[in-house]
Amino acid sequence: VPIINPADITQVFDEISYSKGMGVVSMLENYLGREAFSKGIAAYVDTYQYRNTKTPQLWEEIEKATDVPVAAIMNSFTTQQGFPIISVSTEATSLANTKEVTLAQHPYAYAGNGDNVISDTMWNVPLRIEIRNVATGESVLNFKTILSAKSETVTLPPLENVKPEHHDSLVLIVNPGGGFYYRTLYKSDILTTKMWDNFDQMPKNYRQAILNDFNALYLSGDINVEELNRRLSYILETEQDHTVLLDVLGVTGQLKHTIIHTDVCTQNHLVSPRDQEGTHGSDTVVSRANLRFYQVALELYNKDVKTMVPETKALRQAALEHALKYETNEVANGRLGKEDATLSNWAEGIAFEFLESCKEELKGTDAFAVVKDFDTLGACIGAAMVSRSIPASHAQNVWAAYKMLDSDPEKGNLVLRALCRYGDDRVLLGDIAKLCTRNSIIRSQLGGVVFMNLAQNNFFDTFAWDHIKQDWEAIDKQWGKGQFRLQRIIEYLAHNTDALFTQESAAEFEAFFEAHPCPAASLAIKRGVECIKLKAFLSKRDAKTFWAADHDE
Repeated sequence: VPIINPADITQVFDEISYSKGMGVVSMLENYLGREAFSKGIAAYVDTYQYRNTKTPQLWEEIEKATDVPVAAIMNSFTTQQGFPIISVSTEATSLANTKEVTLAQHPYAYAGNGDNVISDTMWNVPLRIEIRNVATGESVLNFKTILSAKSETVTLPPLENVKPEHHDSLVLIVNPGGGFYYRTLYKSDILTTKMWDNFDQMPKNYRQAILNDFNALYLSGDINVEELNRRLSYILETEQDHTVLLDVLGVTGQLKHTIIHTDVCTQNHLVSPRDQEGTHGSDTVVSRANLRFYQVALELYNKDVKTMVPETKALRQAALEHALKYETNEVANGRLGKEDATLSNWAEGIAFEFLESCKEELKGTDAFAVVKDFDTLGACIGAAMVSRSIPASHAQNVWAAYKMLDSDPEKGNLVLRALCRYGDDRVLLGDIAKLCTRNSIIRSQLGGVVFMNLAQNNFFDTFAWDHIKQDWEAIDKQWGKGQFRLQRIIEYLAHNTDALFTQESAAEFEAFFEAHPCPAASLAIKRGVECIKLKAFLSKRDAKTFWAADHDE
């Protein structure tokens, strides 16, 4: 990639390049197998020790050691933008006698952004195809091939030792476990039916990969909203594993954030499923997710985090933040009595005790001594601020607590996040943004933290975006000379500002940065525009279906 000026460096070496680099190397290792991959790496080190090299020499050595066209595979992924969707179809009526599978590739692109993709781009795609007997937990076929054309039909070896009573337990999976750098789209009914009929019997990493592909394919427009609603609702009802549930929470949270922009959405976006005799809302995946993760939070909130495995601890933290918003909304709308708001009452107790202790800190008391669970402190303070259980001057109290804790950035930032996301004192929040921009009291490296949470502020939809436009000269001076924080701030704004959801707001976003050039963040600006266009496309196409229709099987 050519580097024209120093500002290009932080754009080239960004999260995408690092993540893609890791992803394609991991794909190569998964295709070759660990032993063969290690053999190739060892050959490369032996050949070029104490010498300078270039990337193609690495591929060449691995290719020599493995007799696989590694250079062709890796060059197609590392010298071209993007990655493919692999479509899979078969004419077989039973997976037990599947002889041929047709594979095809096309570039992945967000829905509504297809004009930015070169449609004839092709990759040399390493593929692993597995037929799995979920009744026994065994893999009955493992087949590897390389797709080097737009479309190709491959012949599979015959299955052996599969009992007739297990024919309905066979599932064909491309990219099992998700270790390859592409998305998989199943085009034949038999493939999708068998996959979903046996979904809960597959290994955890298989279920995660299927879920993540499913989400990505919805965002690309390859899967419609009705199917998304139906499949996610099924997973919410059946899934028990905490790691998979954490992924589900991420998907439903992202979708709820993406599609919230019509009158029907405004009316229904945080309602719980009720029967028709009660106060009821739409029985969709959003309401089911609210209820499921509310139940998860109730199960985990009062448990000792020190005894939890990392995935349970992460699920608890995410579910609590999600559930506290849900419960606070239920109370505010009269669907839940304050005395029955278990999580909110618990969170408010923690927040009040902490803020009271902060008043004593000047006398030498450690305010954090009363906090047993730092991970959820910010969410607890936020819940207390939204519910108004902290006095009317709550924003100033929280701000005072942050300044007292400035000597301990990790803990103080929990308070800062809560204040930026849930504070309703517009003047104070504006002062915080300026203090961060001018590296005064709030360190400039917290720019991403401040603006991401301001963009998600409960009370002011456009606060962060308005501040960017009004104080751009200072913001550009602070972060605009090649620092990656400005790139993050711009992308956070596009992703998290609910008011940026129309084609008009995408045009406004793009026009602003055309009038205020920012070479250090040109790629971030482009991605931001794509994100807003995606929200606009999905909101227009799917909002009513996603929020208001019932799609039970």
